[in-house]
Amino acid sequence: MTPMDLFGLRADSEQMQAIFAHFNTIRRPELADRYTYHDWVLVRRAGVELGFCEEYYHKGDQPVLWGKGALLFTQVYFYAGFDDVAQYGGTLPFGMRWLDTRENVRIRMGELANTLHTSDISDVWDAPGYRITVHYTNGPLQQPNKIVCMQQSLKLGIPKNQRPTPSVSWMVKHWGDSVDKPLWRQAWGQYLNDDVLASSLDDGIIDLSHELGINLHVQNHGGEPLLRAISFFGNGHDNATQWIGDLPLGLNFDYSPHQLFKTISDAPVKRHDGELTGYAVWHTSEYTLHVLYSFVYNRILRIKLLAPGTWKSTTD
Repeated sequence: MTPMDLFGLRADSEQMQAIFAHFNTIRRPELADRYTYHDWVLVRRAGVELGFCEEYYHKGDQPVLWGKGALLFTQVYFYAGFDDVAQYGGTLPFGMRWLDTRENVRIRMGELANTLHTSDISDVWDAPGYRITVHYTNGPLQQPNKIVCMQQSLKLGIPKNQRPTPSVSWMVKHWGDSVDKPLWRQAWGQYLNDDVLASSLDDGIIDLSHELGINLHVQNHGGEPLLRAISFFGNGHDNATQWIGDLPLGLNFDYSPHQLFKTISDAPVKRHDGELTGYAVWHTSEYTLHVLYSFVYNRILRIKLLAPGTWKSTTD
């Protein structure tokens, strides 16, 4: 039996208590507050980390329930060793070894090759019941230094009876326009009511991430909320449902970083890659495009459009 076979168990179950005892750790997961939905137990001497998620959040129930349920075992991290964290000495998924090269790893994962999503620093496959990510060293052999197995949270589903959403081309034609105009209210229906629009004057944002997977960023100009930017969310990013309307330049949230840079062949004006996420920026005549992507999932997390001339170079 592998740790992945135990995904979905409650943290307080007898089987999970046996796992804690096996790794000889007294640490137990707990949520820091009502708005925290994950916790992790790192066992440094064993080179393993166990991840847990609050059950209602994990199962995609209504946000009002998030934080009120039990913790479920949903993630496991195997480390090749770093700082004071030992190398994991147990059996690795799919027969992988720490001395494998990236090529060797891909051969071992051959049966899942059609699910491969890749980037410069990691490969991701979808195995039955979970997603597996292998992060590599920077050396010429690119050997594994971290292997992550993660049961996907369902998050919010697509709203029932959702009305058609405005297209990207329609929205970007209205940069600088007030979203309080009848044209916008008609296009977005009940989502742009008086309370939402009044709140946007103070907050600078119309947050429709739970309902539609989109945020409209506005600027208060004499009591009018003027459109300055639009954010489209992939499923689960910042607790959002996934935007199901069209996306700029034919992009897709399922694109890997490699697919992203193949689709947009022009060099970005700025690109920054961190350990877990990266982003790239392009300027067009219609908008500035900012794409945030994950190296854990090797998928696009968020696509943001900004009115021409409004983007500032800051780390995101």
